[in-house]
Amino acid sequence: MKKNSIGRTVFLGVGLAVIAVLAYLVWQHFTGGAEHPNWEKVHFGHSREQVLERMGEPSDETPEFPLRRPKERAEADNSRAVTWLIYRRGNVTYVIGLAKDGRVAHLVRGGP
Repeated sequence: MKKNSIGRTVFLGVGLAVIAVLAYLVWQHFTGGAEHPNWEKVHFGHSREQVLERMGEPSDETPEFPLRRPKERAEADNSRAVTWLIYRRGNVTYVIGLAKDGRVAHLVRGGP
């Protein structure tokens, strides 16, 4: 191989790596880039204590369902949840509904 050929190959490789990193950063920016690492570990029937062990302290706790989308609101209204734990990470909001007995009765992930 010629020196020029090796230089072009290295330049092309570095260029592709830079493009990949920039694409990832743009994706992170537009998606909020903030998945909660333990969201998948919370399940219906878990106690409030189990939720707090997995998710940590909520950003907010309220008796009112916080999301505005009609479909999500209708599903929440049909659940047994009376208290909502809210976790915000970037543009993503995680909402966990607890029933009167303090157990998970509803789970939803969405926008504000």
